[in-house]
Amino acid sequence: MRRSASRSIAAICMSAGVVLAIPSPVLADLVFLEPGSSPAGNRPAGMAVADFNHDGLLDVVAANDQLSTASVLLGTGTTRFAPVVSYATAPDGRIFHHPQPLATGDFNGDGNLDYAVTSQYGGPFYVSVALGVGNGTFLAQTLHQVGTCPTSVVAVDTNHDGRLDLITTNSEGSNISVLLGNGNGTFQPRTEFESDDSPISNVSADFNGDGHADIAQVSWGVGRLTILLGAGNGQFGAPTHYTVGANPRSLVAADFNHDGIADIAVANGEGASISVVKGYGDGSFAPAIEYPLSSAGWVDSEPNSIIAVDLDADGNLDLAVADFRMAAVEVFRGSANGIFGLPQIIPLGTSPSTIATADFNADGSPDLAVLDYESGSLAVLINDVVFNGSFD
Repeated sequence: MRRSASRSIAAICMSAGVVLAIPSPVLADLVFLEPGSSPAGNRPAGMAVADFNHDGLLDVVAANDQLSTASVLLGTGTTRFAPVVSYATAPDGRIFHHPQPLATGDFNGDGNLDYAVTSQYGGPFYVSVALGVGNGTFLAQTLHQVGTCPTSVVAVDTNHDGRLDLITTNSEGSNISVLLGNGNGTFQPRTEFESDDSPISNVSADFNGDGHADIAQVSWGVGRLTILLGAGNGQFGAPTHYTVGANPRSLVAADFNHDGIADIAVANGEGASISVVKGYGDGSFAPAIEYPLSSAGWVDSEPNSIIAVDLDADGNLDLAVADFRMAAVEVFRGSANGIFGLPQIIPLGTSPSTIATADFNADGSPDLAVLDYESGSLAVLINDVVFNGSFD
């Protein structure tokens, strides 16, 4: 499917304290084949893509709002998946359309992938862990108590013991919960660290180059990005804050300008924009550059989920966004200096909640997977770019 041409952005300027992007040359649109669609559950939001049954095909696990379940969809090597198999999560498993309530990893060292999922409502509050058997099925969940209203979880080794730990963002607790892994699929009682008011999503990367896992999170109520630097022993320092767009929903960390330093991009749910924040390599960041979707004529948009991936085989990372309100995917083409072009708009579904990327048809090109909240479906868009630098 083809949409109107996108433009790259050659320069930026300051206007009344706001960093603005200045568009210039025209780029050819990316081309995606017509999407294949599969049932994914009840109001799904948040997903992880991995091979859960060791067959070389990519599978998906998605969290379901209201039903307190997670859906596992085994891959077929095409754009469609096998029928959903559901697994219980924590009671009162409301996730709304929050895009990052899931994490995967091998929590018990058996060579099979497991998953963890948060539950925002209820009380007490939990992250539920389901251990994979290796054939695409999972054992019954175990529950681990975390802070108030957890909306996001990441799995990362915070203390260099070779075991994955879990970190939840707690939206009503204004903090994170760190659960150190025991290496057998169980976790130690949580330790909490202050972060910011109403945080909603988190990611982990090494933002200051010390070899330790750090945390970045966004807070929807105050429009801020928060950085917590890790000490390498499961502990985190005091938070630092940076202004981004209105009501940020999700974020991704990657090196956008080839300087070897992690940068951050944020989807601003009520700002109808994305924010890109350049890292300095010492744990601090430059002021955010905001890319408004209004530049493409989309004023009433709601960017909900964001990923970084090189979709056009030019060696630069692009950004892809699931826009919940405008029923579309938006692709911002990247450049070698970390500046992004105006978005290419790809209408899709009714309420895209979460976007992910993987090579679903094993042709060497990254594709896009998008969950639709209202229809309960998973769409896969096959990328028609040949990764030799040309279009198919």
